[in-house]
Amino acid sequence: MAWTFVRPVDPSALDGRPLLDLGTGDAQTLLALTTSQGLRVGMDRSSDALRAARRSGLEIAVAGSAGSLPFTSGAFGTVLAADVFHHADDEALVAILAESRRVAASGGRLIAWWYAAPGRGGPGDPRFPRPYADVAVLVQAAGYSRVTQIELELGLEPSPPTVGLRAGA
Repeated sequence: MAWTFVRPVDPSALDGRPLLDLGTGDAQTLLALTTSQGLRVGMDRSSDALRAARRSGLEIAVAGSAGSLPFTSGAFGTVLAADVFHHADDEALVAILAESRRVAASGGRLIAWWYAAPGRGGPGDPRFPRPYADVAVLVQAAGYSRVTQIELELGLEPSPPTVGLRAGA
């Protein structure tokens, strides 16, 4: 498996297809953590990021906002939000969670990880780090069930405080 900064210890967490990667960026995380079997869709609001995702080999890269997804309800078996939540204020996070739940198929899942506390400082530091418990409450309020914390492997030491969850649709 290719290197990525963060990955679930249990790689089967990302098995559900079709899979939607919110904020895919250059798609390196998605491509490193999943196999090409089944539909994988990367979505980002940056046209530069989407061009990079296509150059990286992602076949389907869609422009859009995570708070207003351009997909049919129930279209995805897995919604991945890797390093997304800590970039959204509270209002935007609620919208992202509502939309991710809308597009998640019955029996599908949300897999997410984010900074639980501020990073090292600097211009790229996430503005909205949150503890696991705060996000878990919002995920349940969005209509997800079986919300559990997942164990993560961090590929950088010292690593920023990062937490993750799995929730059922």
